[in-house]
Amino acid sequence: MTALRTTSGRKIEPASHTQAALEIVGAAALPATLETTRKLPQINDGFRANRLLGRVIPPALFVFIIHGWRIVSLHATPYLYYTLQRPRSAVLYCVGFNVLLCAMMYNYLSVYLLPRDHSRPPRAVPDDVREKRVIFECDRQGEPTRCWQDACNGSWRPARARHCRDCKRCRLGFDHCCPWFGTCITSPASGKAFIHFCFFVQPLLTLALSVILPLTISQVSKVVELTWTTDSLGYELLAAEWWHHWYSWSGGPGFRWLIGLLLGYWHLDRIVEHQPDLALVVPRSAVASSDPHYLLSQPRVATLLIVTIAVFVQLVALALLIVGTQQIAQGVWTVEVQRARRWRRHGGNIDDRLRLWIPADGIHSDNRRHQGFIAAIEPDVRIYDRGPRENLTAILGERWWASWESSQDPCTSVTIAPAMLEGLWQAHLGKDR
Repeated sequence: MTALRTTSGRKIEPASHTQAALEIVGAAALPATLETTRKLPQINDGFRANRLLGRVIPPALFVFIIHGWRIVSLHATPYLYYTLQRPRSAVLYCVGFNVLLCAMMYNYLSVYLLPRDHSRPPRAVPDDVREKRVIFECDRQGEPTRCWQDACNGSWRPARARHCRDCKRCRLGFDHCCPWFGTCITSPASGKAFIHFCFFVQPLLTLALSVILPLTISQVSKVVELTWTTDSLGYELLAAEWWHHWYSWSGGPGFRWLIGLLLGYWHLDRIVEHQPDLALVVPRSAVASSDPHYLLSQPRVATLLIVTIAVFVQLVALALLIVGTQQIAQGVWTVEVQRARRWRRHGGNIDDRLRLWIPADGIHSDNRRHQGFIAAIEPDVRIYDRGPRENLTAILGERWWASWESSQDPCTSVTIAPAMLEGLWQAHLGKDR
């Protein structure tokens, strides 16, 4: 009998199956005990960091967005308009920022405001699946897989649906549970909005930081100049509080420099109270809160914190955008990538293979009901890969740029790449077709 191979050289072990008997061919590594549909004991997950982060990060993100909007619209824009005398740039800067912010927030809220039960699979097994007339994920006995965890309590679990241990429910097209949104990212409900959010973060923060970041870097340099060198105004002040104490090294060099910088910001007024002409630095007492660029007129911890968070968010969103788009183009999702890594890490000694029921001829067949075979597919085989264009279209749609149009794939049926399906049949029949 021939077998398919993965890109890493591993085989797909097929299993022949009829209604009357079960035979797993060439699968000596499989445990002898067959899967059953009995209820499994409940797992007490205890404390889960991802669940806690999903409750903390979204509110913190909203606070960051509000303060970021305030700095850009009420301080950086007047700085461009009045101080730098660039009114046209100021208008384009403010309008562009707010347009991109609206686009980003639309996609963020599209995911964040999803109902708790979004992307839930139907509880009952559909007739076509129950009568084995279509391709579906099955157990070793050829029966539809079910989930017995938490409140699922025996509900049908289609292929590519997974039980989220943070949300305690199964999700169709499950990719991962994202703490940035406090909910699951799934193909049918939020995959497109997630990619669009990560995309719009890039031009939004690039535009916002184009004015604020150079000022912040100049101000950090000024604080370092005033507090880190032995002949500076603030060195003796900070040396008595920080530089000359052993505990300044308790967290390593990075910790020592970070706290030293924050203390420099904190004591800035005392350091420069006799030198109000220092560039970019004036005492707080000389700056009114009504100043058109109050938060940019001198080094402030609040501005430094907002800029640092903005850079961090942009880098994380860029990484998520690159990885997410690449995985969609390859026809795989994060949970499948992680399962393949776990399987390879254990050298294939754990049976983590996907089992699919392939009906006769691989199509609807009323007159050959219940006839077919089980294909046991190793986790690193991209069984759903139909080529980059089709894979991207399935998630982003033909109009990939239209954020208001979600994926049309309900993820309740299995769509295998034609070449892969043909290979499964060749492996099953043991000859070329």
